[in-house]
Amino acid sequence: ISPVKHYTAIVDGTAPELRYLIHDAYYIDENQNVYFTSDTSLIVWGEDIGSGTENLFVRINDSEYIDFIDENMIYLNETYEDGSYQLESYLVDRVGNTSPIFSQLIYLDNTAPEVEIEIDPNAIVLNDRIFIDPTTVLSFVANDEGSGVKDIFVSINGAEFASVQGDYVVPEKGENTVRFYAVDNLGNKSDVKEVSFSNALSLPETELYLEIE
Repeated sequence: ISPVKHYTAIVDGTAPELRYLIHDAYYIDENQNVYFTSDTSLIVWGEDIGSGTENLFVRINDSEYIDFIDENMIYLNETYEDGSYQLESYLVDRVGNTSPIFSQLIYLDNTAPEVEIEIDPNAIVLNDRIFIDPTTVLSFVANDEGSGVKDIFVSINGAEFASVQGDYVVPEKGENTVRFYAVDNLGNKSDVKEVSFSNALSLPETELYLEIE
């Protein structure tokens, strides 16, 4: 009779579960679309209660799967252009259990909004100077094809920039300078634009002469 040998084994039939954490700027709109910038990092890892996670395979669009188990961080750097990207990933534990493929569509947005000023009624130009009516309404319009416009900031005559919630009437008579910029939902900021004008246009005096013969 041979000696009795004992073997203890843990049965692991469960695949790892994917976990992720978004670091830095991101935005999720009302349609659950996810927006990133090139500075946004997607930290991913696999939780496995059995043998442990051995591989974390990730691919972007139709590229080949790459094992990110030693990096755990995915980001779309400056080599990627703005647009949509399909991220797919799956996990494998140390005994070969494979998780389902996790898929996420994300939108890369590194572009700041375009912002303009609208003057109503239209300004006039005299001797290279811009004149407006004292009751002129200034409207600020911004457009962003990515994550969308979050806010427009305006500075009048050197004052601190403040968020604009609607149309604006310049109260000061005389020379005025308006500076403005827009920010999208990821923090991309447009360049500051500047417009100078005067609402103190002095018309020449007129006199009426009546000659009666």
